[in-house]
Amino acid sequence: MSEPTIKVKRLAYVRVAAPDRARAEAFLEAFGLRVAARAGEAVYLRGTDPDPHCYVLTRGEPGVQAIAFEAESVADLEKLARLEGASPVEKLDEPAGGQVVRLRDPQGTRVEAGVRSARAYAPRSARAA
Repeated sequence: MSEPTIKVKRLAYVRVAAPDRARAEAFLEAFGLRVAARAGEAVYLRGTDPDPHCYVLTRGEPGVQAIAFEAESVADLEKLARLEGASPVEKLDEPAGGQVVRLRDPQGTRVEAGVRSARAYAPRSARAA
């Protein structure tokens, strides 16, 4: 077995589109996810812990748009960016911020690997102030 290009830390989030975003959001909240942020057409949901979002919901044809993994460092992203078909390291313009590389796996699924700027969201009471 060859040495991996990088070693991912964990699954970061999944990006999913739904034609009825409000209905999908209500289902996800009933499932226990909480809205962490809204930006443009996207709703960012997280679990009950203070970690950044784990689910990005957008309006569109139903299905998984991307699966994202958390990389250890920007150096890891630079390694991935050298792979055929990968994007350059780009700014991740989302609530947790950071940098990302986008590519496709052999099945054609979009994969995002990133390093986030924010490690956690502020508690709900601190955000309301």
